[in-house]
Amino acid sequence: MSAFLVERDKTAHTRLAQVPARYPDVTIKTHCADFLNVVPTILAEIPPSAFTFFLIDPKGWRVPLETLRPLLARPNSEVIFNFMFDFINRAASINEPKVVAGLNELIPLGN
Repeated sequence: MSAFLVERDKTAHTRLAQVPARYPDVTIKTHCADFLNVVPTILAEIPPSAFTFFLIDPKGWRVPLETLRPLLARPNSEVIFNFMFDFINRAASINEPKVVAGLNELIPLGN
């Protein structure tokens, strides 16, 4: 079993980097980066035949799903997003262009 933990805040990542020592039977890699930037790295480190469970718990609700397409399209995988429903629900009634663009990235209506 392996885990990939991503945190872009350096202080929080310092704490997160202590997790691998607590679980020596699990291969744990931490990344101090924006999750969207390390998706290709993480995908390259997962064996092609491995079952993969992704738990994505973003800070906020702006997640451009198009950027995550390679992760979401990976065979033999499951993905769970943890969103604060109240925040997304509140944003859905706001007509500000930046908010609308964020919602459109989260729920693309194209391809």
